[in-house]
Amino acid sequence: MSDRTILVLSALKVWSLGANKGAQSLYKTLKYLNTEFKVEFFSNTISKEEQIPDLNNIKLTKINCFSLEKTFTPNHKLHSFRFIIFPFWWFVFQIRSFYAIRKKIKENSHSILYAYEVSAVPVMKFLSKIYTLPLVTRFQGTILYPLLHKKIRRLLQFHHYIALKITSDLLIMTNDGTKGDIVLKKLHNRSKKILFWLNGVTPPKLPTEEAIKVEKLRLHISKESKILVTISRLVFWKRVDRSINIVKKMSDQSVHLIIVGDGPDRERLKKLAQNANNIHFVGAIPHDNIGLYYALADVFLSLYSLSNVGNPLLEAMSIGKPIVTLNNGDTKTIIKNGENGILVNENDVNQIYKNILTLLRDNKKRKILSENAKNFAQIHFWGWSERMQKEIDEIKLLKQTA
Repeated sequence: MSDRTILVLSALKVWSLGANKGAQSLYKTLKYLNTEFKVEFFSNTISKEEQIPDLNNIKLTKINCFSLEKTFTPNHKLHSFRFIIFPFWWFVFQIRSFYAIRKKIKENSHSILYAYEVSAVPVMKFLSKIYTLPLVTRFQGTILYPLLHKKIRRLLQFHHYIALKITSDLLIMTNDGTKGDIVLKKLHNRSKKILFWLNGVTPPKLPTEEAIKVEKLRLHISKESKILVTISRLVFWKRVDRSINIVKKMSDQSVHLIIVGDGPDRERLKKLAQNANNIHFVGAIPHDNIGLYYALADVFLSLYSLSNVGNPLLEAMSIGKPIVTLNNGDTKTIIKNGENGILVNENDVNQIYKNILTLLRDNKKRKILSENAKNFAQIHFWGWSERMQKEIDEIKLLKQTA
């Protein structure tokens, strides 16, 4: 292991939905960086509950700045004032992070700074300038592409614009379908090196036939029923309501929808699905067990408004699941319509409905899509260890030239 230290700052949780649940990118980043470097992680979200056993040799430092997570839930009494509260929070986060990380830099003047996502970038850029340290900026994607020509919305998302305009020694933008490469060009980002990569993919561990039978019995799903599955954090732009409305529209009650995930949109979605016995909310599931729900899927749905090339879709492809998704963002670079999945127009609800219904009735077509999806994944996707090793190799080059 290198004697260099990487100081990682983020306003995100290590796991978005609790230990081993939800988005895994930040966890994987910390875990693999720690195989080659000493890693210290700074965040305002750190709590006693978030001491991840796998990361127990990474020093966690809490930034003394309140979390906005509860404020941003729709039912919170301050939710309507979130656009006023956020700039204040952002400013406090920058100041508190500066003092916490400056202290660490004074103890170790040979550190590498690593800003994970937008809120961490400005302060880490400032510190890199003051102490002439190499800076890595990392983004999970971006919300900015549809907002590039909307001036008022740009003001509301000021922190995204600031972060994506800031240059660094190494900028890593995840290719998640949100056109981050185009956004960086439009904002004239002149970072020394820009990488546009897919996330790593670990195929879910598939369950036994007995486990599948037990879960169907628990959910009151008969052997003959067809099952649709969607996996995501329950936030509005993931548009899980589309899947719910499609299933409610079906007269065939033997078609079931399983919704895996949790988040601030859960209660609204449950009200929408009220009295539908064939719609099941199973909550956030640990990654070690999530393969059960991929295995249950006759068709996997990904109907997000902003981006559909997230890890759930990539994981579904890696184990050969028939997929119906939207032709928006860069989804068509991964899904070839009629070959390894079905692409539908975002605003054509009837087309989405008809394609899902047709696919559920066509066993042969589902088998073809499954085989082609799995073959595509084997050729084009990196495992997490391979993906992160490539990043580590790039960071080592910074070490040599800094």
